[in-house]
Amino acid sequence: MLDTSPNSPPDRAPLRMALVVTAVAFALRWGQWWLQQADPLFWNPLGGNLPYLLLGERIAAGEWLPLDGRPFTISSPLYPWIVAAVFGVAGEADVGAVRFAGAGADALTCGLLALLARRRFGAGPGWATGLLAALYAPLIHFSVELAPVPFTLLLLVAGLLAIDVGWRGAATGAGDGGGAGEGEEANRGAVASGIRSAALLLAGATSIGLAVGTRPNLLLGAVLLPWVPLLTSRDRANDRDASSPRGSAGSSTGAPPTSEPGRMRAGRASALLASGLLLGIAPIPILNAVSSGRFVPLTTGAGHNFYIGHNPQAQPQYALPLTLDGDIFESMKALAEEEIGRPMEDTEVSGWYLRRALRSMASDPGREVRLLADRILLSVNDFEATTYSSFEYQEHWSPLLRTLPGFALLFGLALAGVAVRGVRRDDLLLWIPFIAGFGSVVLFFYIARLRILVAPTLLILAGIGIHALILDLRSRSYRAAGVLAALLLVGGALSMTPRLTPDPSNEWNKGAGVLMNAGFHEDAEFFLQRSLEANPANPNGWRSIARLYRETGRPEMAEEAEARATALLMAVQSAEEAFRRPGDARDR
Repeated sequence: MLDTSPNSPPDRAPLRMALVVTAVAFALRWGQWWLQQADPLFWNPLGGNLPYLLLGERIAAGEWLPLDGRPFTISSPLYPWIVAAVFGVAGEADVGAVRFAGAGADALTCGLLALLARRRFGAGPGWATGLLAALYAPLIHFSVELAPVPFTLLLLVAGLLAIDVGWRGAATGAGDGGGAGEGEEANRGAVASGIRSAALLLAGATSIGLAVGTRPNLLLGAVLLPWVPLLTSRDRANDRDASSPRGSAGSSTGAPPTSEPGRMRAGRASALLASGLLLGIAPIPILNAVSSGRFVPLTTGAGHNFYIGHNPQAQPQYALPLTLDGDIFESMKALAEEEIGRPMEDTEVSGWYLRRALRSMASDPGREVRLLADRILLSVNDFEATTYSSFEYQEHWSPLLRTLPGFALLFGLALAGVAVRGVRRDDLLLWIPFIAGFGSVVLFFYIARLRILVAPTLLILAGIGIHALILDLRSRSYRAAGVLAALLLVGGALSMTPRLTPDPSNEWNKGAGVLMNAGFHEDAEFFLQRSLEANPANPNGWRSIARLYRETGRPEMAEEAEARATALLMAVQSAEEAFRRPGDARDR
């Protein structure tokens, strides 16, 4: 038995596990960082991440509030401050350093996930969760992209782990004082333990609040955080069986709900979690108020995004007319002002698009039901649809992304984990990332950087599934192992059913632009050919190759390419109609 006496040495196995997992994860992410330097976009980023880098550069230069008198319109309000911190450490606006910091943050996330799974379900699932996270190709991809994803996941998982540790301490009665027969030393120990638990709960919720600041759609799951103690307040000793051969037991628990002290502890814990969550989110409305004089809780882009997912020509995935590409929120604001015929505040624009989206939904409920069904299927699809970066484009540079496990394997293993563990109220804390990611896709549109929030939940479930399958094979429980293997195959097959066609044409086109500007026309032509092969209906590729032909003395080919681009642009003009359709009097 494990020696739990006061003088027993600390168990260092969890720390060793976390360090090993973090080291493996960092080695793979450093490899991706190194491999991706062959991409001309590595040091010359273009697209939607560029505004964050520019804001970060201004902050690092001493302009602590570079919002130009407006509230946040960007989708990740706190990310520019993270970028500024990296620039400050690097001593210059070094995008390579931002990528490297993301790799380190994601590697640490893998180690913390392993610790969280070990605490809840035992050493086997902990190792399986951590190593699968280290090997998971989409995490590796996002870890070195110029996106807030690795920092969001680090803050989220660190917060979940701190809350799990703190709630376990609070739930066992720490902080209520000792009994009448206990000595003063025991009472002091109980009080100290209660303070430590409260501090962990507050710090964990604050960390998740900060994660919301880097990815506001996380709020869809984070709002459940204060309810965790109230809904999981049960006797851990009666519910947890860490030695379960399948590693499926364990819960976040406390005193029985019929116990008044137990209910009081749950209430205090809920209050701490709510306070911490608000504390972590607070910098955003404060910055909005200081900059614009208006109270904006997060960002003014919610209405814009909602309309992208719910307009008369909306698609299950993220889709925006080409004429509105670039700075999405500025172009959508300009279009709204054109339709209304007067200048509009950012918050007013968001509300304008929200109202139009709701009316569009009400006008055709059948279409909305079909969109919902498609988004549910896409949420478990093995396709990392992205903007600003492309998983499929990066596979060209990285054998790691081509060979390491993707979403199909993760989803199949997670189904096996659900079969072993079930969906239990005691695991509500662990389901918060899944609820946020899945809810974001269903409510808005499918895109990989919204779905990636489901990864912590699915990785832990997959770790349970892997461990259970190994134990069944070792014990020759072939029937049980066969059931888990069947779930793995069914989940993988469902996930790998083609539902969208990968289109990395924009990334090839942007890379070609960088090469042309540097004078490498031969390489640029190769990139443009790959762009047109990926999507010959993309007018941007034809416009770029027309420029290349002009610069390399092929005017006839340039004219032909320009004609193709013009014809394609005319063909896609109808996609903008849903954004230009006049509103009614309620819009004015």
